[in-house]
Amino acid sequence: MEIFSQGKSVDRQPYAAGRFYSADKETLNKDISQLFNDCRKTSENAEVRAIIVPHAGYVYSGKTAAAGFSVTPKNTTYKNIFIIGSSHVISFQGASVYNTRGNIMPPQPWGVATRNGQQIYIHMLQSPQNPYILLPGFSENIISVEVMNTGKKLKWNKVPEGVFIYPEYPAQETIDHVVVLKVK
Repeated sequence: MEIFSQGKSVDRQPYAAGRFYSADKETLNKDISQLFNDCRKTSENAEVRAIIVPHAGYVYSGKTAAAGFSVTPKNTTYKNIFIIGSSHVISFQGASVYNTRGNIMPPQPWGVATRNGQQIYIHMLQSPQNPYILLPGFSENIISVEVMNTGKKLKWNKVPEGVFIYPEYPAQETIDHVVVLKVK
């Protein structure tokens, strides 16, 4: 593994192109520009010493990452930039981001879903327009549906179209409200 790569120029091929983001350069540029246009802006007058942002596919955390990077003044040069990324192969108890896989269903207006074994993580990235969300075409046998971190049990209903979940989205603004489905 190469740790120090200064002085080397390597064009790394994109690992997840077409999976978590568009493989088409023009579409990707348009999507990323839209995330920066739509994100919550903070002052550009601060001296930026560090930015901590998620690095998941932009459908999961693009608004959050764009908000973080948008504090960087345009046309600023930096002597050093350090990028530290988490491992996708080492997990810890209770996390919905490690050891999961995405693309278990198309992104929905309210967010996305990931999976780790018998647990489905519903990432509600914005408040649903209705008091419920629909997981279209979901047909697995559900054992329980609960809010991650609190364990609060939620109402749900399986119908031919999929599964309706009544998430009780929090009143305060939440970046990623996670509901966990345990399945057989």
